[in-house]
This record gives sequence, structure tokens and C-alpha cells, in this order.
Amino acid sequence: MTKRLVFLSLTTLLFAAPALAATVYSHVVVSSNASIASGGTGAPDDAYAEVTQDNGYLEFGFPVTTTSDIRKVYVYEDPDPVLANRPWIKIEFMNVASVVRTSWQRVDGTTPAGNLSTYIGDDPFDRVRFTKLSGDPLRMDSVWLVDGPVETSPDPIVPSPMPEDTSDTHTGQPAPDTETEHTSSYPRLVKLEDDGDPNTQHDTAVYAVDPDDGKRRPFFNETIYFSWFTDFSRVEILTPETMAAIPLGKPMWMHHGTWLVKVQSTNDVHAVERGGVLRRLDSETTAAALYGSNWAMRVRDLSPTDWPHYSQGEVVDPNVYPDDTIVRDASLVTWHVRNGVRRQIPHDDLAYHGVQEAHVLSSTNANDLSPYLIGAMYDRLDNFGWFDY
Repeated sequence: MTKRLVFLSLTTLLFAAPALAATVYSHVVVSSNASIASGGTGAPDDAYAEVTQDNGYLEFGFPVTTTSDIRKVYVYEDPDPVLANRPWIKIEFMNVASVVRTSWQRVDGTTPAGNLSTYIGDDPFDRVRFTKLSGDPLRMDSVWLVDGPVETSPDPIVPSPMPEDTSDTHTGQPAPDTETEHTSSYPRLVKLEDDGDPNTQHDTAVYAVDPDDGKRRPFFNETIYFSWFTDFSRVEILTPETMAAIPLGKPMWMHHGTWLVKVQSTNDVHAVERGGVLRRLDSETTAAALYGSNWAMRVRDLSPTDWPHYSQGEVVDPNVYPDDTIVRDASLVTWHVRNGVRRQIPHDDLAYHGVQEAHVLSSTNANDLSPYLIGAMYDRLDNFGWFDY
């Protein structure tokens, strides 16, 4: 059975977790109704997150990956609850969206020092989900790490050549007949070699290696991956030892200038600029003016727990495209827009520079671009930063 690349787990790191100088608390809590809870983050403060229905859950995310034990503080409105009514819960330690360990228990008290849950395993996690199976409502004030984040050695990256066979044995995709030529800034993509066990997922994660700091940055899902790349033909297969020598970095964002995004629990729609900067569209009128009447077809959902990895920028001006928008005018000329300047990209060079046809905006109104200064046409010696993070 061949595994499919799912981008939903981070590879096992082969180093012990150091002690923290300061306590790491959960920084985001999501409930099973896909909303961001108002309580439950940070240190205990009596502001709790709650789930009342059976099989509902509270999911606590951390800003690090770790193999630490955890402590958590429960809250009861009744100071002396009946033991038989205390909720039974399932605790799932998760790595992005893959469950790496599961345990079950009855809520066991409300001590301010926090109830301990021991983590037994080597696979790091970055979030913990508490599912209420039965009993009273589950109310949680705080969850924190006993130890600290997983860190990797600063050893240099050891290059590993791409195997000659790039068939679905390695990538899940057929090997292309001919390799597409790309700009020299095309990133290095890596994943672990398949361990041969269809029940494990740690070897399915795909990473882009950041050329600035040498860290490997995971893709949280296929939508994000395919906003950057069209296939898996350039993914290198690494041994666990080689992968462990590459430090783990922050997640990859949705590619700037491609899809519009929204978090599942709100209606706000944002454009994405370089560096994971979100810029809100203030109305449907603005969205239609910049992205056309079918703008809603360009919207992609992000998980609420992914949201903290982005930063907020200024609201989008209804008369100005966000930076790195690719627009094709009524004369079928394709332009790259940035900092008030538009530069033509020859149609035959779009794939070379990494631009996907699906991400090009078609504008029937040439006047939309008239306020922009016209810069020099790009050629293949130019690098306009399409693959910059």
C-alpha cells in the first residue's frame, strides 16, 4: 500500500527536549464548533473554555513542538462535584492534524497546580485535543507544558540527491515525461523516506527548506502546498538522519498573491502578502472590484489554529491590488503588481517563474491598471521573488 502525501504531520526529531526558562502555555483554543474560544489560553485566570455536548472537544495549540508532559486546570461551577458526574474525556496529542498518542481518563480534580498528563512517546506534538465523552460540561482554564520544545542540532544540512525513480513509490504522483525548467530561486523540497508502514504518517510530511536560515518549513495541508507548487516531482527523499540534521522552522503560509483566505469561524476575507501578512477586504464591493464578480471562488479556508502563524496588515484599498497580484489585462498581457509598479511577464515564462495559470486574475477593464507605473519586462535573468517566503 502506497501512502499519499498528506502534509499533516511533522517528522520525528531525534533530540531530547531541553528545559524551558519560562512556562509555555497554550496560545490558542478551538472548540468543536470551529470557533476560537475566548478563554483557556495563557496561565490560569478563571477564564475558561467550555464544551457541553458529548463528543464535543476543546483543542489547545502550542507555539512549539514538544514531547513534554502537560498540566491542565479544570473548572467546576459546583465546588464539590459528584464524582460520578465528572466528565470522561479522551486526550489526543496531535502533530498538526495527526494523532500521535491517545489516552482516556475521568476529570480528576481542580488543583491550581494543574493535573498531570504524562506523554509517552518520541513523536513531537503541537496541540492537545480534549473530547468530552460523557458527564458534566468540560471546562478548562489552562493547559501548559511541563518541559519544553523539541529542538534540533545546528549541524549543517547534508544534501541528498533526488532518486532517479520519481514515480508514485516516492511521491504519490506519476513522474513527468520532461522536467519543467524553473528559476534558480525554486526552493528545495524534502520529505522522509517511506518507512513501509501504511499505518504511520510521520513520513508523509513535505517541507520547503528556507534558503535564508536553512530550516525546513512544513506545509499544513494540500491547499497551501499547491498554492506554491503544481506537483511533487521536485521533492527529495531523505533518510531520518539527514532530515533530523535540518532544523525545524515555522509553517509555510498560503502563497502570497494567489488565493484569498478566511478562517472557518468568521466571514472576514483576506488577501495574503509576502511573509504571511493578511490584509482584510472590507466589503464584497471591494472584493468584486479587485478580483471580479466570481471572487468568492478564490476563497480558501484556513484552520483557526493556523491563524496565529499569520500577521495582520492594513485593510486593502479598493483601488489598489495587494502586492504580488498577477493580473492579465484585456489585451492578454500578464502583469506582476508590486509597490505601485506593474511589470510584464512573458506568457511563455509564467511556468519558469513558478506562476500558475489558476492564480492569474483576468481583467477586462484595462483602466484597472492605468494608475500603475510600467516597469521593465521580466526576462529569465530576473527574479521577482515569487518563491520568497
